[in-house]
Order: sequence, then C-alpha cells, then structure tokens
Amino acid sequence: MARDNLSPHYQLACRWVPWLLAYTGARVGEIAQLRAEDVMKVDGVHVLNITPAAGSVKTGQYRHVPLHTHLIDMGFLDVAEAKGNGPLFYASEAATRRTDKASKSLAEKVGQKVRDMVREVGISAADVEQPNHAWRHRFKTLSRRWGLDSEAAHHMQGHATETEGQDYGSWPVERLSAEIEKLPRYEVKALQSS
Repeated sequence: MARDNLSPHYQLACRWVPWLLAYTGARVGEIAQLRAEDVMKVDGVHVLNITPAAGSVKTGQYRHVPLHTHLIDMGFLDVAEAKGNGPLFYASEAATRRTDKASKSLAEKVGQKVRDMVREVGISAADVEQPNHAWRHRFKTLSRRWGLDSEAAHHMQGHATETEGQDYGSWPVERLSAEIEKLPRYEVKALQSS
C-alpha cells in the first residue's frame, strides 16, 4: 500500500515498526525513538539497544534485545546502516526545531502514524483496540507457546522482575538470542509474492 503522502521517515516507520514490535515485545515508544546507533552488535549478536539516551524508557535503564534473524534477513540492518546515526523514524531536524512543549513527542507521533496505517489497511478498533500495544501481549503469548524462558522474555520486554533476586546479574546477549530464535517467523503471504 503506497503512502506517498507520508514523509520518508514515517514510511520507514510504517514498514519497520510493526515488525520490530512483533519480534521484540517492546513498547511502541521505545521502538519509535530508536536511533541508527542503537542497532549494534554486542558479543557477536545483533541487538537493539533500548536506552534512555534515545528517549523515554519506562524502567529508566538500557537493555539489549537481540534481533530475530527474520528481521536481519528482511534487511533491517541495512536500513540502520544506511541512516548512519540519528533517529530512524523521524527527522532529526524536527527534534531540534521543536519548541511546543504541549505537543506530543516525536516518537508518539510515529506511533500514531503506524496505528493510522493499521486502521487504513482495515484493522478496526473492534478487531484490535490498541494495535501497537497488542504486539506486547502477542509476544508474551508466543513466548509461552514456544517455551521462551519467562525471565528472558520479561527482560526483553522491559517488564519488572517478580523478585529482587531476578534483578541480580545480567543477561548474556547470546542467551537472549537463543530465546528469541525460538519464535517462528511471521509468514505474510502478500509479502512473499514480491
């Protein structure tokens, strides 16, 4: 579906934000505020660095979320590399000239554009009330279905831990990557014919 009326950044967001939400279970704002430099390699694993340095993170702490190989195979690393640095889904110039304190954040606007696109393709509020947030619920459901370690899934989604002891230590990215790869690829027939 052509979105010629959208800026290139919003077109990129409509293409990639739903995929990133599906494979990470992250909050839409955390994905919408990603910068090219937040797509990195840590200990040999391609990750998203979800960090307060890019914008709001509910926990106030950074976390690495491995990229599912389907995202890599579809070319997401190339998108980040082509950008070089700065926000992936909105113009960095917009952030510097924005002065209206009452306006919504740029990441929120990205989320709105993605939600509008979902509505445009025919998914109504009766079908899915909060389409961007619904990915978090789906990620948790699929995590259970495919046997992801529940602590790892909590960590990747940025959920609070159940006990203080679960806050101890860190998660090796190679271990998180093994967990994320338990999720099967999303197969979208319309995309397979192109």
